[in-house]
Amino acid sequence: MVNGATGESISTGHWAQGVVKSKSWTTTLDASWVWYNCNANAFAYFNDGNFSSSTSFTLQTQKMNVNVVTETGNNGQYVPENYNLAQNYPNPFNPTTNIHFSIPKDGNVSLKIYDILGNEVSKYFDGFMKAGMYNVEFDGSNLASGIYFYKIVADNFTSTKKMILSK
Repeated sequence: MVNGATGESISTGHWAQGVVKSKSWTTTLDASWVWYNCNANAFAYFNDGNFSSSTSFTLQTQKMNVNVVTETGNNGQYVPENYNLAQNYPNPFNPTTNIHFSIPKDGNVSLKIYDILGNEVSKYFDGFMKAGMYNVEFDGSNLASGIYFYKIVADNFTSTKKMILSK
């Protein structure tokens, strides 16, 4: 529940298969939380008005990444203020991990993975990207256990982070 709330009714009446219900919300993360290590879990449940009733059951759940908005561009898309390369999570990982990065302006971007010897083992992206916040799910199933580095180069920004693949 958001900040300890008990939930919010988004619809009353009859729900049927194929019916789509939508709800948007915002919340403020505690200052000690690291946004790119957070997920939001939303769920819809049937309730007959009695929260302890055995007729209350989950209808649907969805897990999603937390997105942080710092400013909005002219086209309505979210635009971060700074370049950023976050620490991957989970770390260590097996076989997949998430890599978040932010690009404050359109331009050429390169995201590559290197082994401990500095050999390029994967090129995730090397080309033009629009400004925005991105999440990459990196799959290391074809790599051996060990220490790897991921590096982003964009405009005058370069950042490298270490990750550990543990099979």
